[in-house]
Amino acid sequence: MLFRSVRALNPDCGFVLMDELERMDLQTLSEFDMWARENELQIIATRVSTGDECSVIIEEGEIKDAPK
Repeated sequence: MLFRSVRALNPDCGFVLMDELERMDLQTLSEFDMWARENELQIIATRVSTGDECSVIIEEGEIKDAPK
């Protein structure tokens, strides 16, 4: 899997830049999210979609309406 090879290249890397996440269905996207959290990775990505899975509003440095 591509994700695992990123850590193999640089184990100290704390983030991954990705493009075209619209190629992942919601189940794969969810699994990818879990994997990133387990590995303490921040994902900076693009995803073209009309669904709510892409809606994030950042206000004063925090995600608006995020659970506390």
